[in-house]
Amino acid sequence: MTDHNEPIDTRPLTVRHRPRRLEDMCGWPDNRTLKLLSKMMAANRLPQIAEFQGPAGTGKTTMATILAAATSCEQWDPQTHAPCGQCVGCCKVFEGADEMWFRAAGLFVQANELTSADAAERALHQAREMTEKSNWWGDPNWPWLIVIDEAHRLPLSVRASLLSAEHSTRARYIITTTEPHKLTARVGNDGVDPLRTRMVSFEFTPPSVNELVAWLRRISAMEQLVVDDRVYHWIATTHRGPRVCLNVLDTLSAMGTKITMGTVREVYPATAARNDDPSDRDHESLIDDDDPDAPRVY
Repeated sequence: MTDHNEPIDTRPLTVRHRPRRLEDMCGWPDNRTLKLLSKMMAANRLPQIAEFQGPAGTGKTTMATILAAATSCEQWDPQTHAPCGQCVGCCKVFEGADEMWFRAAGLFVQANELTSADAAERALHQAREMTEKSNWWGDPNWPWLIVIDEAHRLPLSVRASLLSAEHSTRARYIITTTEPHKLTARVGNDGVDPLRTRMVSFEFTPPSVNELVAWLRRISAMEQLVVDDRVYHWIATTHRGPRVCLNVLDTLSAMGTKITMGTVREVYPATAARNDDPSDRDHESLIDDDDPDAPRVY
């Protein structure tokens, strides 16, 4: 029986269902990048500098956060080192509720918040200080993670500081970027960028339509939504990123717990009109980038 006094969770689906475990990631367990990172995490073999590159909304920052949670999880899996996603240590990382995580497990730098040279210099000083402390703080069997989000936005001086990362025995850097071509330090006389030679790149790509559909079905079941199969395919073929797809499902669910193609036509009339008979189509992309009437939810 439902407790009418129980508060309703009104947070967006993208917040409520942001993955906290590897198995929650869209594309798991078939995605090659996720499988490789899970094996490296299980063996405690993360590279000194790991670059997560790919389009927005493909799980780069989420995966970096899961790896960070593994360093402070109180109930981590002894075989895979994967975090449980529910304990106090994990919640401190995922919810950012306690600065103790920064002192116990790592440092998170939001590069797009560095709006001035002074802010960048402070971030550089903090990163250096944390890296030095990482050699003696905490459990020596765990790496000390420094996550730099949107790293291509960092000033050149801050990016160049990553060249000294290899001098720390425990610190590991995870840098995420949507524009890897901008992530350079300084090019030597030989034309080689020394930062690139120190990084191991992991490419994050949009999941396949089938992976997106399976993921959306799982979330719909948890939310007790009744969704027509054609709606899943319409979402997955029209909006290929997991985050955007979940935003679209969230918008459609505002019309009720039963979602049909009729719901889609009501909310997205211009786009849905091009797919009146989905069974006769091969689910090609339905959005024309040149059409100003095509609605988009980001």
